[in-house]
Amino acid sequence: MLVHLKQRLSSNPHFFEIVKGGTITFTAKIVVVLLGLVTNFIIARYYGAEVLGLLAIINSVMVVFGLTSTLGVNNAIIRLIPEYKKKYPSSSSYLIFKKSFKIVFIFSLISGFVFFISSSFISHTIFTNKQLEFLLPIAAIFVIPQAIMTISNETLRALKKIKLFAFNQLVYSIVFLIILLLLTQLDFNLYNPIYAVFASILFVSVVVVSFVFNFLKKKYRDDKQSVKSKQIISLALPMFMTSSIHLIIANTDIWCLGIMLTEEYVGIYSVAIKLTLLSSFILTAFNGIIAPKFSELFYSGKMSDLKSVAQNSAKLTFWITFPMTVILIFFGKFILGFWGEFFEIGYLALVMLAIGQFVNVAAGSVGLFLEMTGNQNVYRNIVFAGGIINIILNVALIPKYGINGAAFASMVSISFWNIAASIYIKKTFGFSISYFSQIIPCYK
Repeated sequence: MLVHLKQRLSSNPHFFEIVKGGTITFTAKIVVVLLGLVTNFIIARYYGAEVLGLLAIINSVMVVFGLTSTLGVNNAIIRLIPEYKKKYPSSSSYLIFKKSFKIVFIFSLISGFVFFISSSFISHTIFTNKQLEFLLPIAAIFVIPQAIMTISNETLRALKKIKLFAFNQLVYSIVFLIILLLLTQLDFNLYNPIYAVFASILFVSVVVVSFVFNFLKKKYRDDKQSVKSKQIISLALPMFMTSSIHLIIANTDIWCLGIMLTEEYVGIYSVAIKLTLLSSFILTAFNGIIAPKFSELFYSGKMSDLKSVAQNSAKLTFWITFPMTVILIFFGKFILGFWGEFFEIGYLALVMLAIGQFVNVAAGSVGLFLEMTGNQNVYRNIVFAGGIINIILNVALIPKYGINGAAFASMVSISFWNIAASIYIKKTFGFSISYFSQIIPCYK
């Protein structure tokens, strides 16, 4: 297989770029996931499953308002910057970032304000949790730095500055762990993990945004090409809707569990989710470089290269992910035991979540392929259908089956939109990028 991979790399420079960039982000993702597991282990051991559950709920709510802060602009620039670099002078990259930054800053102010004034309703009515009453208003303040940090990181990704992009992913996890350890040792408080999240967001956002602005000013400061805010927003809105539905699929289980069950079960489920990231972060890592490459090749008219890059990437991520999935299925209960014996009840949920993520990886980067090739509206509709399935199954199954019902709902919905998107790509472009098409003859 290594010989075959070497031949592929030598004959396809675009795929070589994917592998090189993907290896960097993959390594960074491994460290990030491991650091995340270490921090979760510390929180579970020193603060308990309840605090872990509170942290999961707060993170999920912040993700919601973070999404309305970026309004899909973070995805749009990944499409626009490679496209504009092919059509216009490189100065367009700096202009797209400036316009995008202003848009995101304005919307993050609005989103943060709405979050702040609605925090009482969220804590009392939705989650009926008094502890969230004073934590959510604080979280609302950090929506703004979180949003501008996101837009800065995605700009580096669009420019294919993968080393810098990967490094920025590491910084947050490292800073969070350091602050958590310091607070735990110096001034123990039940809510230290949550305060550590807030402090990490603020610190990292200042560092990253300052760096990106200075970097772009030096490299791309030649304002000749006009980029209109309206153009950015018109592209961003469909992607925002898709991201919103993805958010529903990713967090409906957490929200429903938080409403219907206790924080302890939310904490157990959040650990299971993080463990399944081990079986899917290879796809996430490679997506860091794949997205701008898809846009670059499509708008350059290099369809054969686009097909080759997409298919080879799917095959590579499949075989790297397969052993991780097997480990989670056969040794998942033992792994969960490290967090405590109580966490072992999440084993079946872990298995179902792992299967869902495995289908996600085997399908390839179908979502990014559609969004980067101008089919963002179609992809939005597919994911919308998956989101409806997810909500219905969660509401129907959680009351009876608990975390296992939530995991089943997630597995089914993720599998649905991945397979549906794969079929659409096959019918529209005449080829499939999914690895299923390479191992199942009838699927071709």
